[in-house]
Amino acid sequence: MRRIDQLDIVRAVLTHFHVDNDGSQLTLPDNGAVVLWIVDGFGLYHWRQSQTRGLMPTLFQTVSTVLEGWSVYPSTTSVGLASLAFAVPPNEHGALGYWIYLPEYKQPVNMLSSLDQDGHPVPPALIYPPRETIFTQLRRRSIQSSVVGPAVFQETPLTQWLYHGAQYRPYGTPLDAILQAGRALADGARFVWLYWPYIDSQAHLYGMQSPSTDHAISELDAAFSQALHQWKARGGVTLIITADHGMIDLLPDKTVSRSDPALEELWAHTWAGERRAMTSALDYRELQQELGAVAAIHPQEQCWDEGWYGGPPSRSSFRDRVLQSLVLAQPGAQFEQNGVIDVPLMSAAHGGITPQERAIPIGMCTVQ
Repeated sequence: MRRIDQLDIVRAVLTHFHVDNDGSQLTLPDNGAVVLWIVDGFGLYHWRQSQTRGLMPTLFQTVSTVLEGWSVYPSTTSVGLASLAFAVPPNEHGALGYWIYLPEYKQPVNMLSSLDQDGHPVPPALIYPPRETIFTQLRRRSIQSSVVGPAVFQETPLTQWLYHGAQYRPYGTPLDAILQAGRALADGARFVWLYWPYIDSQAHLYGMQSPSTDHAISELDAAFSQALHQWKARGGVTLIITADHGMIDLLPDKTVSRSDPALEELWAHTWAGERRAMTSALDYRELQQELGAVAAIHPQEQCWDEGWYGGPPSRSSFRDRVLQSLVLAQPGAQFEQNGVIDVPLMSAAHGGITPQERAIPIGMCTVQ
């Protein structure tokens, strides 16, 4: 199975609508609307496990070919969604982690909530650099697009940044999401972006194999059945179903605790990143001495040079957003997070470089 870059998904969409032709490995049917269904956290490993266990029968019978995609790094929601929305890698758009360090603000800031580590709001202009979205590119060609997303996210600064140029259609339940997407198609939208958060949220809390996560997968299959029924009268719709990233289960005995006296220096210095891929202002050699047994330590200069973020930073301030060192937790391990706005410990997470976290499904079918 060939591995496809995550950005090829939106490059294929832009090529389909004759907006750009960047040589995507994906080819979409020539005519009709396109729905991009992004299932948060539903990586390829989880997809295959669900297939083996007999979950999602309608989806698996309909989407017969699933390609292996590979998410951008870090493998986290803000980074994945930004890369898809702008059709460029993280080094160009500046979403470089769940937490980033803002040199202009001199504190770590959460990319999803736009809050600092004390829970205070940060001016969005400092966090989210202006950039053209795929929606504005489509609009220039008179192609209408809609984003179908949870109502709770509608007014957030992140939503305003990611989806500029599209009509945002809020929903409250899984069934409502399918209805809203159908209404967008009926109202003339030729590109619909459908964001689905349910599997990710349940897996974070209860683990990938939990009954709660299984129920969320069943809800996805039921919603997919509804979509096949409701969208088939829209004159041919190409449906792409994928994920922003995958997830990996975590083990309680592999938690790197904030209360560990041996790691006091780590938490006393500036930090950012993910619970699976922390960034630190400390030099990597100092971190190697303290954390070499529980994590892999990399100097960020090496990561930039090797293209982890897609290339060199397009703005000099982006380099500071990931600090000096990258601390990658071992499989199954996590760094305890800031308890002010985060859940300190989780049952499954993402952000690292394992295949469970980065491999994503890319499935396509035609609804007609």
